[in-house]
Amino acid sequence: MFLHSNTEAMAGRVKISVYDEDVRDHIDQLECLRKYEKEAHIQNKRLYGAVVGVYVCPDARNLALKNGLYVLEIMEDESSLKTDKPPKCRVW
Repeated sequence: MFLHSNTEAMAGRVKISVYDEDVRDHIDQLECLRKYEKEAHIQNKRLYGAVVGVYVCPDARNLALKNGLYVLEIMEDESSLKTDKPPKCRVW
């Protein structure tokens, strides 16, 4: 998932289940996006990250929040999203 405006962008990793390794992989991908920002058309944009899943492992949630990622958990029974904002959003 990739969202952007004139000044900001957000890259999200969407999985049915999110585990620690998914969070670490997504952080690597965010660093790669920043490295190739011209090709990705995100020069001069603030880049944020998120992980999204139907199930987010508690350890993965903590790791994501600790690293400044948003966490969105899809609540199928309620047709809604549970959104956790990190204490400090990391900008890549």
